[in-house]
Amino acid sequence: MYKKIDLTKLNIEDNYLPESFNGCRILHVSDLHNCDFGDRQEKLIQLSRQQKPDYIFMTGDMIDQYHAGMKQACLYIRGLIKTAPVFYVTGNHEWEIQEEVRRAFFSFLRRSGVVILHDEIIELKKEESSIQLIGIDDPYAALRKLGKIDDSLFAKYFLKRLSILNQRKKGMYTILLSHRPEFINYYSKVKINLVFSGHAHGGQFRLPILGSVLAPHQGFFPKYAEGIICKEDTSMIVSRGLGDSLFPVRIGNFPELLLVTLYKK
Repeated sequence: MYKKIDLTKLNIEDNYLPESFNGCRILHVSDLHNCDFGDRQEKLIQLSRQQKPDYIFMTGDMIDQYHAGMKQACLYIRGLIKTAPVFYVTGNHEWEIQEEVRRAFFSFLRRSGVVILHDEIIELKKEESSIQLIGIDDPYAALRKLGKIDDSLFAKYFLKRLSILNQRKKGMYTILLSHRPEFINYYSKVKINLVFSGHAHGGQFRLPILGSVLAPHQGFFPKYAEGIICKEDTSMIVSRGLGDSLFPVRIGNFPELLLVTLYKK
């Protein structure tokens, strides 16, 4: 059970953001991995509610193939649902877990009012303006369609899907929810304005001077483990996440909730 949670506050300034979204507050939640934060997840729920977000973005791996069931994830999400609209994309663990658990979890999300974006685009509207929100499934979803494939084919398949999805209206500000930060070159290539991502767990272990040590699909000393990362006109926010998976500890790297405020530059 985790006790300490870091609340990290970040600001994003962008010329292209519609004026009506100036000051918009987004709670970014990622990689809970069905971990326990105490009595019915109350500490985590209260900290999340206190931020008074306009939207809640969840970027996958809220359940875990190594942590049985989905109870802790469901308790947390149930406690959030009346706080703000919740939008969800899958991580790799949603596709690696047992089929019956995945189906039950997706059913719970839908019944609870969570919007699951399976390679989908929606518009978020405020006053007379809109921004485009894209949600893309983790590449592991491709295993169900294409069978076992190597990393290069994963990447090509992912880029193709992302390019098809990003048929945005001219001039519309676009936010992408995608579990994988290591694909930042693809996000930049299709000119996404802002990306919310997770997966890297902040490098799992953080050492003085050296920083992040290890991240899935990035290896040792990952480049894309936390914070704001910019590539050309694309900004990407990477959450350190809340839980753990195969490695049951985090060193120098507390669980993290992110509060992101958008500003018109």
